[in-house]
Amino acid sequence: MKKHLVTYDFHIETSGFDGRLGEPSLPMQGRAVSPITTAHPQARSAENQPPSYFPYHAVRLVSGFIVSVVLFAGGLSAKAGDVIKFDARGAGLKPEYTTLKNWGGRSPDGRILSANNWYLELDGKPLSLVLGEIHPQRYPEKYWEEAILEMKAAGLNGISIYVFWNQIEPRPGEFNFEGNNDIRRFVELCAKHGMYAWLRVGPFCNAEMLTGGLPPWLYGMPLTERSNHPLYLELVARYYAKIGEQMKGLMWGQGGPVIGLQVENELGVSGVDWARVFPQYVNKGGFSGLKGDAFTEHYRNLKKLAVAGGLNAPFFSCTGWGLNDTKPVPADEMMPTELGYMGGYYYFKNKDKNWLTLFDNKDHTLKPFWGKSPVGLSEIGTGLSMSPLMLGKGVLPPEVSSCAALTRFGSMPTIYAGYYMFHGGSNPVDPTYGWTVKDETKYPQINYDFQAPIGEFGDWRPSLFHLRPFNHFLVSHGDELARTAVVHPVDPVVKCDDSRLRSVARMDGNSGFVFFNNYGGALDLPARPDMRFEVQTYEGTVALPRVAKLDIPPNAMGILPVNLDLGGGTMLLSATVQPVIRFQQDGKIYQIFSQIAGMPCELVLGKNVEVESIGPGASKESAPQPDGAQVYSVKPGRGPALTLRAPDGTPVTVIVLSQEDALNLAVFRHADNTLLVLSPHAVTFDGAQFKVTAETPKMDVSIFPALIKAVEARPDGLFQKLTLSAPARTIESKIEKFAPNKWLLKVPESAFDGLNDIYLQLSYNGQACRIFDAKTGLMVADQFNLGVPWKVGLKRFRTQLTGEGLWVRAEPDRPDVALPGNPEVVTGVAEPQPTIAGSPSQLIKADFAPEYFTTIPIE
Repeated sequence: MKKHLVTYDFHIETSGFDGRLGEPSLPMQGRAVSPITTAHPQARSAENQPPSYFPYHAVRLVSGFIVSVVLFAGGLSAKAGDVIKFDARGAGLKPEYTTLKNWGGRSPDGRILSANNWYLELDGKPLSLVLGEIHPQRYPEKYWEEAILEMKAAGLNGISIYVFWNQIEPRPGEFNFEGNNDIRRFVELCAKHGMYAWLRVGPFCNAEMLTGGLPPWLYGMPLTERSNHPLYLELVARYYAKIGEQMKGLMWGQGGPVIGLQVENELGVSGVDWARVFPQYVNKGGFSGLKGDAFTEHYRNLKKLAVAGGLNAPFFSCTGWGLNDTKPVPADEMMPTELGYMGGYYYFKNKDKNWLTLFDNKDHTLKPFWGKSPVGLSEIGTGLSMSPLMLGKGVLPPEVSSCAALTRFGSMPTIYAGYYMFHGGSNPVDPTYGWTVKDETKYPQINYDFQAPIGEFGDWRPSLFHLRPFNHFLVSHGDELARTAVVHPVDPVVKCDDSRLRSVARMDGNSGFVFFNNYGGALDLPARPDMRFEVQTYEGTVALPRVAKLDIPPNAMGILPVNLDLGGGTMLLSATVQPVIRFQQDGKIYQIFSQIAGMPCELVLGKNVEVESIGPGASKESAPQPDGAQVYSVKPGRGPALTLRAPDGTPVTVIVLSQEDALNLAVFRHADNTLLVLSPHAVTFDGAQFKVTAETPKMDVSIFPALIKAVEARPDGLFQKLTLSAPARTIESKIEKFAPNKWLLKVPESAFDGLNDIYLQLSYNGQACRIFDAKTGLMVADQFNLGVPWKVGLKRFRTQLTGEGLWVRAEPDRPDVALPGNPEVVTGVAEPQPTIAGSPSQLIKADFAPEYFTTIPIE
């Protein structure tokens, strides 16, 4: 097959801010340059996307690819094959500290949060935030702590939280902070487990919530909602003050975890939709907000009211999408944030609607703010709230969220990433207004699962495993990322139907990362044999790979390091593996990488790097390199690939995990230790013990460092491997079939003994399925048909299930709602059951699967 040379002359994105980017720096003496690669299941073109991590998950491995960068100090010619070139000379961000002096705050123990014009800082160092969204008011209070521990185990270091005003103040002047409204307790749990909290207090939230979270009684008040009307601001001030009372002692300046506050949401973009509670003759869109100076003034007013009410957070933020010159955000006071939802585009065959597979900056509405204030990604979409568009269309593959994260993050100068949703939930039922979903003809009345990485009932999804290595990377390597500028090709991939490899770089002078994406969503992208990347720096050209042959398979995504300091000044010039985490412990530095999509693992070290030992799976390239670099080929494993000695004498251990192990890697901090756990099961840690849950009675767990003094513990590379077991169980159940679509389910009281949960796997035909408390007749769960069995966690319904039972109904398809035969909609995702408008409903099968658990105390 004839090979052709593809040359991209890359330029540095300046964002129109002269002098904001780093000035050309002097060549770093004796420092070679090398890029970073991260495999990610879904990414976008070369401008508007965040870096995504490896395409892995517990159920199936998705092919990924490695981008390799080779360092040629003398500008050696590239070998045959496709080559993508970057010119990173002069790239980098120049922080300024004069314009944002009023941002930040000091904690009672002296820790200082601050901000420059590019990123947030903690104690003078870049603060990388990876936040996951959960709504306490949509999740049972009993399981809040469990949910927080699970989100922490997914690699997050913070939680973003919508607070719904309509639940807090259901009637004017009557406030309810009991039960699921006890947001104080939720934030206290965040503090207990070392998680930052970013409150999104509205007053308007959207979030598919009734009237966007505004109290319906506002409709009857002589005011204009979401405006600067005195009465509206007075009512908001009262609401903020009540939230402030709840947060007393929990703000950062008081020693608490709340570091950020988002006021309003989608102002000028989303309407209130009063038609949900007042359906006759009401403008369905409602009032969406202000424009011009009044828009800016409204944000300033909300911040003043929040601070006056006790919500004096170090940082304030606002959603920045849908903005234009008529809606100016006060970026001097608050951080504008961006979004990226790929889920809605996945179901369309129209390839122009898969723009999130690109790194294309022209879609970034926040570009005018670059270099004026930090910007962030507050809503990287992990799925969708379910609507008739998705009936029978199956579930989103995990690559959807991975791609959006990789492409959006890779193409923005930010170290702030937030996922929406990260943990699903259930809509509450309002005692006055009933269903709280904003439109029950488009969304389930209770279900707000969102196909999130952690589901409505706490079950872990493949997307959690896919996102976790990327989360580790962002938290661990924030220092390197913070000062990197976005570097684009002169001829970037800007059209969704362009079959070329999507790529972008984030570089700071001679070091940084190369992001690549070979996933096209609806567009099938080809395998790319013998691929190479070249990054031009002041010290020469870094090429990836240097010796290995880099064949990038379809659907692969990744991040490759260029001139990465492994610790203590030990330089990795380039690599075809993705960085995951770096930490120091017991006087040693550990750098963990991941293989990408089965690609060869190549590590290129500087000629002066002292290599003390080579692991059994590693070998050194015998052919001498012109610059004296040391090239190593490594096989993935759980033991040291290389042991190095830093210039200051510190030992540096390099580990290259397989993709599967990287997906299964959980990282916990305890005292002065970093604890690593490898397991395909859900593992959490509460500071005293590990908890492992699985749908199998046998569970494999490998831990580093060795903490367990047990006979059954055995060596596993650097890890200690344990095989845990719980007594196997069969769930006795009683199913009374009243009609083909109506069943009554019961289990004995003893069924839950010794289990973490019981999951109902419910297969059915029809548009929707609903579950009711058979004693009261009240609905407790519902779902639109996705063409796959509905998985329902039953422990929250234990009383009903072991009493009068749960009444299940499947509903027939409605021709006026379903969209069968729409040529734009992709069918066959996850091989769903066919859905035909007007077809009869039928319950097919109900399986009860035990979820086992075991604990491992730290000794």
